Amino acid sequence: MHKFIRSKAPVNFTRVEQKYQRWDRELINSEEHTIIGNALYEQQDHYCAYCEIKIEEMQGGGHIEHLERRSDNPQRTFDWNNMFFSCNNLDSCGKFKDNQRLKYDVKDIVDPSREDPADFFTFDALGNVSPLNHSVEHRALETIRIFNLQDSVRLKRKRAEIAETVKYFLESSPSEDDITEFLTSLTGQDYISVYYNMLNRRMA
Repeated sequence: MHKFIRSKAPVNFTRVEQKYQRWDRELINSEEHTIIGNALYEQQDHYCAYCEIKIEEMQGGGHIEHLERRSDNPQRTFDWNNMFFSCNNLDSCGKFKDNQRLKYDVKDIVDPSREDPADFFTFDALGNVSPLNHSVEHRALETIRIFNLQDSVRLKRKRAEIAETVKYFLESSPSEDDITEFLTSLTGQDYISVYYNMLNRRMA
């Protein structure tokens, strides 16, 4: 997942709700929808909030995702704190959550705008993602399940490739400065937190 700091609401959601009533095609084609999507896309540094893939283009590359589904809790449809920008991949993230109609308690899901995912997840050389420790096990496993972060072959393969890259890098016995330079060079890469985790470093 991609840690980010949520900005203040980019629009007056009370007025947006009064104007459109529902999250339907009229709203999706509106200027307000573009402003909301833009704000999420930029504050998430163009990353998917859940799988942390880099989304190259806001239009067509991702969508505004409601963490708690609108159908499950209509009152949170226009809740800014319930909105994230997700990739459009069907095998993970927001599309997977909504298409599979999985049951979950939203309080069990890690919120990367309020919490640091590094406190919940760890990765291994085979590309697996798992809970960091027993104290966060339930919430970590629920988040992994809801967004299919473990069973997606695509995500697991990419994380395994990263693990291989890190392995070769460590074979050179890098200094602290080398590690810092290496991580700095990764700015803008997919799954950047996986690199940090495997090098036992925390993102600022």
